[in-house]
Amino acid sequence: MVLSAHPSEVFLVQQVITPGAGHFLTIDAAVLHEYLSEHARAAGELQLRAFTNASQRLEEKLFELTQMIRPGPSTLEIQTAMVEFVGVMAGELLEESPGGSASIDADLRTAERLRECLHHDSSATMDLTTLAKQTGVSRFQALRTFKRRYGLPPHSYHLSLRLAHAQKALREGHQPVHVAAQYGFVDQSHLTRHFKRLLGVTPAQYARVGLRSRARLAKLS
Repeated sequence: MVLSAHPSEVFLVQQVITPGAGHFLTIDAAVLHEYLSEHARAAGELQLRAFTNASQRLEEKLFELTQMIRPGPSTLEIQTAMVEFVGVMAGELLEESPGGSASIDADLRTAERLRECLHHDSSATMDLTTLAKQTGVSRFQALRTFKRRYGLPPHSYHLSLRLAHAQKALREGHQPVHVAAQYGFVDQSHLTRHFKRLLGVTPAQYARVGLRSRARLAKLS
């Protein structure tokens, strides 16, 4: 069940008498207005639809957002989840309002600038707000145009870049624990989890392969 209420609104719900648990996500009004403004929705003109059924997509985006509010995900991941949730919510729960769209050429140039920014700063501190400011667009535009051009959100692309740097460092003989710290992973286990998910091996296993490759090259030379 998803229940949305205006501030100070009084509402009744059915009493829950069976054991269970739930999660509440409260978004500060100023933060919500900031995100909605990127969808051409002025705070004073917002109007919730009287009745609507939450789609599976909206439920998924809400679940993804609640899962992000915990230690581990980067700021870029959390902001991306927020932008996606607000985007779907604005489309399903708010009354329609006219909005403009950028040209295809402008979107392509924006996506390329975003990609350049991600390559320039591969640290874990990069966030969607900074990325959008660097390219002169809103967070919603940054996320939409990047996904349309490259097929994945900026945080996934950014993670791949960091893992690529980590692979290079491991091949050069650096210890996994130092590599994790250098490229912004919470700890070595955090690096290992991403390594196994995307590459199928642990950093230590990958490093051993690199050592054997360097040894063979040394013999050949």
